Amino acid sequence: MIYRVHIVGSFETKKFEAATPADAAAAFGREVNLPQSGWILVEGNDWTIKQYAVSDVPVGHEDNVALQAGDSATRLKPILVDSGVDRPRFGKLILPTFLVSGLALFVWPFVAFGTVFIFDAPFRSSLDKFIRDSATASILAYPGVWFLALTVAVVAKTEPKWKLLFVAALIAPFLWIGLAIALLNAWGNLAR
Repeated sequence: MIYRVHIVGSFETKKFEAATPADAAAAFGREVNLPQSGWILVEGNDWTIKQYAVSDVPVGHEDNVALQAGDSATRLKPILVDSGVDRPRFGKLILPTFLVSGLALFVWPFVAFGTVFIFDAPFRSSLDKFIRDSATASILAYPGVWFLALTVAVVAKTEPKWKLLFVAALIAPFLWIGLAIALLNAWGNLAR
C-alpha cells in the first residue's frame, strides 16, 4: 500500500510503499531529520490515518517502541512511538457527499440550456435584471463550484487545522444549489 507521511506542522511530505503505517513512518524517519519532539502523520491510500509521536525513549523502555529511526545501538535518537491516536477519518465523507451533489451535474446541461429562456420576458426593473443575471450565473457556475469544492476538500482533509474549510467544501455544492433555487424563486415572486 502507498502511504503519504509528513511531520505535522511541516510541508515536507514523502510517499512510501510499505506493508504497514509503522513501516512507512520508519522509512520516513530514515530519510528525514526528525525533530526532537513532534508528530508524524501517516495516511494510506485507503483513507487510513495513523499518528506517531517523535520522542527520545530511554534504554529499558524498548517494549513501548513501535518503530525506530536512526541508529538502533544508541536508543537515544529520535524514535517514533505509536501514540494510539486515530484521527477522525473525515476523508470518508468525500465520496458519498460529492456523489450526491454530483448527481446535479447530470441535470445541469438541461437547466443551463433553460437559462436562455429566462431572458425572453422584458425586464421590469433593475432588481428584475439583477435577479435574472444572478440566477443565470449561479446555474452556469455550478460545475466549476463543484470541482473547486472537491479539490479543496481533498486538499484540506489532511490538515487538522483546515477542518472548517473541509466542512465548508463539503456543503458548498448544496448551498450553491440552494442559492440558485432561492434566486429563481425570488424572480418568480417578483414576476407576479
